[in-house]
Amino acid sequence: AQLRASMSRYDQALLDGVEPMFDRDPPDFAEADRKLVEATRSLPEDAELYAWLAWVEFQEGKLAEVSVAVAAALKLDPRYAAVYEFEAQAAQVLGDTDLVLRDVDACLKAAPQATACVQRRMSTNAAADRCVEYEKDARHIIAIDPDSPDGYAPLAEASFVLGRPIDAVWETLAQSWKRLSRDDARWQEQNDRFTLTSLLGDAAGQDAAARGMQAQAAGRSEYYYHMVPAWGLVHVLTEAGELAKAGAVADDFLRHRDAWTTDPGIDFWSIALDQTAFMLKARVRAGKLAPAEFDARRRAWIDDWKKRVPPAVARYLWIYGYATVTDTAEEAAQALAVLPGSSPLPEYRPS
Repeated sequence: AQLRASMSRYDQALLDGVEPMFDRDPPDFAEADRKLVEATRSLPEDAELYAWLAWVEFQEGKLAEVSVAVAAALKLDPRYAAVYEFEAQAAQVLGDTDLVLRDVDACLKAAPQATACVQRRMSTNAAADRCVEYEKDARHIIAIDPDSPDGYAPLAEASFVLGRPIDAVWETLAQSWKRLSRDDARWQEQNDRFTLTSLLGDAAGQDAAARGMQAQAAGRSEYYYHMVPAWGLVHVLTEAGELAKAGAVADDFLRHRDAWTTDPGIDFWSIALDQTAFMLKARVRAGKLAPAEFDARRRAWIDDWKKRVPPAVARYLWIYGYATVTDTAEEAAQALAVLPGSSPLPEYRPS
């Protein structure tokens, strides 16, 4: 109470507004929305309150309302670069590419060093197969911060897709590895080698890189570093028809994952990184899990996520719970039968 009394009226309003998201489990976005609307009415001169309102409305799936809150923030502070990024994110999900690009241009005019806005344009261009523009932006990020690894991997991606010499692709990736900490560099090198050998059709290199990732993940507590190599191996083995081996990898992953620190996020990236349904399906293909049990465990997985994420994010559960694990016509019909509960599907989704 003493600390609260020492805060400004604005800070108290902001604290009240974000409390339902960060201090409750599950987060109560509707209550945060209500409190932030009240705050903007009592303190209409503060742009940051409108910015937070825009972010909350995005989480709720109120994508049209995001632009209203953004416009209010920009009326008070025309150079508030972050809110352009909020609106661009909502526009990307809606599939409004023109608005995304306008917002990115405005963001960079207000803050030329804002790499988040450049990355938003890159993901939009990638989805639209505009590879030359993607490459330009990768170089732009490198120019902004040449000591960061952030621009080098995307530049390598663009170089490969545009048919640049493969030696140049490997060298660009090496430049990225040099800019990471030692442990991160060792894991990331194996991850990048897995990706590139997969694209080159090098099965032996692909398998070696996936197992190299596993070796570098040993001793790390973060879920992500264990999930990626397991996901890669399951893909490789499934494509090779080695369903029993793929099921064994998935089984090993699922038995150990509770020991790792998972992503506490509540956005669509968090769902994309949760490969529970994918691993369970590998066990079904291997004859280790009955289809009915798979359906029950998938339902429980979806229900658990729905308790934690807002409606706009929950729509992604169909993609990763049904679309990416469907093998047969019967399963496709089952997926389509439940699709209306997740409609409309977002135009943009992580790859």
